[in-house]
Amino acid sequence: MVVAHDQEQPLWLKVFGGFSAACLAVFALVLVLPAGRFTGTLLTLLDDPAIAFVVVALLFARSRSRGAMHTVWGLFAAGTAAWLVGEVVFEVRGVLGAGSETSVADLFYLLFYPPVMVGLVLFGREDRRAHSPGETLDATIVMGGVGLLLWALVRQTSLTAAGDLTTQAVDIAYVALGLGLLWMLVLPVLRTKARWTRSRTLMACAFAGIVVADAIWVATPTDAYGLIASSSLLLLGIAAARDPDPRPVAPDPAAARRHHLITEFAVVSVGALAGALMTTLAVRDGSPVDLILGAAALLALVLARLVVSISINDRLLRASDRRASTDPLTGLLNHGSFHEHLTRELARARRSATSLALLYVDVDHLKAINDLGGHRAGDGALTDVAGVLRETCRETDLVCRIGGDEMAIIAPATDLQQARELADRLTRAAHAIWAGPPHARTQVSLSLGLSVLPAMATTKARLMAQADAALYAAKERGRDGWMTFDPRSQFEEIPEEDLSRARAELAGRGSDFRAVFTHALEPMIITDHVPVILEANEAAAHLAGVSRERLIGRPLAEFVAGRDGTALPRILAAIEVSSCQVGTIPVVFPGRPEALLEFAASRFSPDRTLVALRDITDRSRAQGELARSEARFRGLFDGAHDAIFITGDTGVVTDANPAAAKLTGHTRQELLGMSVADLGRDEDRERINEATKELLRENVLIGTDEFVDGTGQTHVVEYTTVANIVPGEHLSIVRDITGRAAAQRELTVRRAPAA
Repeated sequence: MVVAHDQEQPLWLKVFGGFSAACLAVFALVLVLPAGRFTGTLLTLLDDPAIAFVVVALLFARSRSRGAMHTVWGLFAAGTAAWLVGEVVFEVRGVLGAGSETSVADLFYLLFYPPVMVGLVLFGREDRRAHSPGETLDATIVMGGVGLLLWALVRQTSLTAAGDLTTQAVDIAYVALGLGLLWMLVLPVLRTKARWTRSRTLMACAFAGIVVADAIWVATPTDAYGLIASSSLLLLGIAAARDPDPRPVAPDPAAARRHHLITEFAVVSVGALAGALMTTLAVRDGSPVDLILGAAALLALVLARLVVSISINDRLLRASDRRASTDPLTGLLNHGSFHEHLTRELARARRSATSLALLYVDVDHLKAINDLGGHRAGDGALTDVAGVLRETCRETDLVCRIGGDEMAIIAPATDLQQARELADRLTRAAHAIWAGPPHARTQVSLSLGLSVLPAMATTKARLMAQADAALYAAKERGRDGWMTFDPRSQFEEIPEEDLSRARAELAGRGSDFRAVFTHALEPMIITDHVPVILEANEAAAHLAGVSRERLIGRPLAEFVAGRDGTALPRILAAIEVSSCQVGTIPVVFPGRPEALLEFAASRFSPDRTLVALRDITDRSRAQGELARSEARFRGLFDGAHDAIFITGDTGVVTDANPAAAKLTGHTRQELLGMSVADLGRDEDRERINEATKELLRENVLIGTDEFVDGTGQTHVVEYTTVANIVPGEHLSIVRDITGRAAAQRELTVRRAPAA
């Protein structure tokens, strides 16, 4: 079972964590203190229990994980147990007076490496991807640099010192197995797709520490070896206890790029420094052949890595440019590339005095295909059409997707006759495409419009407009065909008299609009699509507190610099979808408190928007105060001890508080809609109706009365009624004085005999 990170850890794991922290602190203290009996005894007492705890933590992680990690923790535990046996054998030999020469303890130390290396292979298999040449070079450079340093160390110590062959072989085995362990550690770092978590980082630090400890032991056997090795194993135990089943975490793109750059820099730096150091050692030691060859090979690997990096970066740059210029669905050039290539080909055609054809292509009835088979069917149809266009056109022709179902073909060195032949081939080739669901396959057809430069157009804008007009004509004629732009079929001759009348009408309307705009009491501004203020009336200038001349040319975001200065420009941008927008926006004008503006924006020409503004700050403030007053009144109304009724002109109850419901014996819902006359006795109905009419005349009524509640109990009440607190609504405050009236009657009875 996988342990969630937020579950409560067992008590012994908490104890292990505290014990590990204490051991690490003691190990750090031993490194600082001078070597002696006290430090040696302290290290001996803590070393073996710490490693034993690590074995237990690894076994616990194995029992709490699944899949590959179950095997990985078991292999790590086996290797650590072998290390623990080696420690015990080494210490027993020390107690017996044996020296620190090679012994059976080294066999158990060396047995630590094979299971751990297999575990690292399994650990990195789940989240790695296929390696690239650059990653293989990186791993080779790192291993080559570290290997050369360790070889120089062995060469300076074990191979030159007086000792038997077994000791030299064991030292070389430590170095070789350490390099193997480092190789298994470097590969996941370079090849992983996941972001390394803290637990994975602790594991990497632990095994790297083991390699460093072995290098220290081979060079000069001291207590520092044991301290670093034990501390490293403690880090491994902490990683196992912290996260028994570490899951790979997908990195964000920015982190992945940062990881790649750091890794590449580190690898090249390690290789270059190691090569330079080997060269220095070779010169110092009389230029031994092995060090010179190793340094040369390492520097060659670094140069190869730089070449591979340049090649990879160049390929990535080309791929990025290709993604930026192509449509992801069809693989054709996209809308931006269409304009760039069309501009370039126009310039080339003018320089070489050749023709250029532009064909607009529209997939007929694509919406019907989407409705029948879904967007997947429509995307398939577009992909098939794109393939047909590429196969039918020449290699020099540029095929682009410029919209949803619209494509364009730029055909250099193509005259009118050749363009017509190309359009005819395209329409016939499209008939081989069938799209839609299996039960409703539809044959695809194309509509095309074409224009040619310089025979028909001389500028880019005219060429595009003519091709678009020809495409529209082809669709109007019934689709599944092509049309050439024909000015005579697109425009009819308009009499000059009609043109003059239209110009005069437009001039009159413009004058009327200008007069209304200038003298309007409401602030008005005109913006373009940027949006920048093009015009403003006097009311707008007064609202902003500046002159009209200072307003014109300013960005709209500066004019309405409120809490969100981009709010109104964003709303105006939405007019691309809806031609009219209304709403409110808080703004701040220089030297004035925040105001609330009501606006209405409307597009009245392709690149002009009229915005009418109204300052509703006072109205909004008044509405807020009214809402707060109503809330206070409702609080007093509902919490009053006296019964309160609100009635209409006919005496029907429109509202009542909880005290009124309690007095009458009805619920509040039952009271609503009841007549005041229904609350009394039948014989009192006429009198209550008369009182209601009198209230409308006198505006205020004060008195006492009796009525029978819903349970049949008679109450004596004192009431005050005020008419028209709101036109058509009357307020009655009723107090139950039944007890007080009874007491007064009793007092009157008692006083009568005395009189």
